[in-house]
Amino acid sequence: TSVILNSAYSAEHAGNTAKAKQYYNQLIAYKFNDDKMYISLSEIYLNEKDTANALKTIRQGREMYPDSLGLMLNEINILLSSGKQKEATAALDAAIAHDPNNPSLYLALGATFDNLANPRDKAAKEALKPEQYNDYISKSETAYKNGIKIDPTNYVLNYNLGALYFNQAVEMINAANLLKSNAEFEKAKVKYEEKFKQAQPYLEKSLETNPNKSGEDKDTYKGTLTSLKQLYIRTGETEKYTKVSEQLKTLE
Repeated sequence: TSVILNSAYSAEHAGNTAKAKQYYNQLIAYKFNDDKMYISLSEIYLNEKDTANALKTIRQGREMYPDSLGLMLNEINILLSSGKQKEATAALDAAIAHDPNNPSLYLALGATFDNLANPRDKAAKEALKPEQYNDYISKSETAYKNGIKIDPTNYVLNYNLGALYFNQAVEMINAANLLKSNAEFEKAKVKYEEKFKQAQPYLEKSLETNPNKSGEDKDTYKGTLTSLKQLYIRTGETEKYTKVSEQLKTLE
């Protein structure tokens, strides 16, 4: 089996994926004791755009190694990239049970529920909210908060939770603007202003802790500044508004 394993590696590195798949499948048939071969074979299938066999391979591996975090994470990534978000949440729950102190898992779970609550069509436009909208939002909020408890300075977790509240506040404004009664509007205004205030500390924490070095960091950084700029207009914090406006100008 060690000879077959080396042959699989050699074939893969040489770009001979047909031979590599043959060798990896031989190892699986022999029940070779290594969870990584399932990941390697799955990645070959993914590179060939064969998502079905990639997922099948990972699940074969999970039957052999149910506690392998690497296999769990690969299954989650395939499910998410395939749009199978509901299945992904179950896989994420299993991964969290196995590794409860991993903030990245809570981030992925929160983002998955966030996406379920706010679906988009093929043109990336907002689709109708699902019946379980409130439940999904609540679960997303809980997941982000659990991640922040483990890693309070995680700028992505803080941004996502702040954005969750911020977007809710915007939707509350849109609904309030449809009200015909001034008294009802004033009640609604109190609620959406509270929701903006709920978003503020998380967005500010994200801004404070974002290293602003990589592409993803910069995208989140810009999104945080943009949200805070709009938020400070609502809260009347002129000095903070001016500061983030100037920071935004440096990115243009």
